[in-house]
Amino acid sequence: MTAPWTVLIPVKRPALAKSRLAVAPTTRAALARAFALDTIDAALQCAQVQSVRVITADDEVTARASELGATVVVDSTEGDLNQCLRDAAAPLPPSPLVALVSDLPALRPHELGSALIFADHLLRVASRHSAGFLPDCTGNGTTLLAASANSGFDPRFGMLSAAAHRASGARPLRTGGVDTVRGDVDTLRDLRAALLLGVGPHTARVCRAAEGWQLLETAHST
Repeated sequence: MTAPWTVLIPVKRPALAKSRLAVAPTTRAALARAFALDTIDAALQCAQVQSVRVITADDEVTARASELGATVVVDSTEGDLNQCLRDAAAPLPPSPLVALVSDLPALRPHELGSALIFADHLLRVASRHSAGFLPDCTGNGTTLLAASANSGFDPRFGMLSAAAHRASGARPLRTGGVDTVRGDVDTLRDLRAALLLGVGPHTARVCRAAEGWQLLETAHST
């Protein structure tokens, strides 16, 4: 059992999220919210996780994340992802914490646990490094940033964030066996890949209710 982790999950207002996802605006917002809820749900079920803190300004995400068992922190940064993470981490007591993106609809609790075990090992044996990051499936982005305490927490999410995190001194984590932790969704191609892995119930429900149903059919027939 690794050290208990506090997971920070920032969630944009769904109407402003996933602009590259080529579906109708109402479906895009519904999918963004569903991705977040499936990510939150999986994180809460992970044995290595002590608590999940969701950072958002969206009322529906606030209500539904609270129902799932997460603590909600109000995002007052106007969508500044890195600043909202810093603000949420600052008042926490010194303990292992991880930032996790909110668009991982296929996330499996045991795979998140494996990633956190990798992180725990890295931070214990490589004492000169206070943070580790997990690249997304393209190798360019980041889906997870782990730190031994908030003093070493320096989120640099955004374009080419894997390079930005490496430049900050964070080390890449092992990527084997954690595909669902690396599978963030920005495009229809990403969504099809997530559907093939098997998405959570919130995302599956939205896909079946809208044009995403055709995506589900396509994914399973590929």
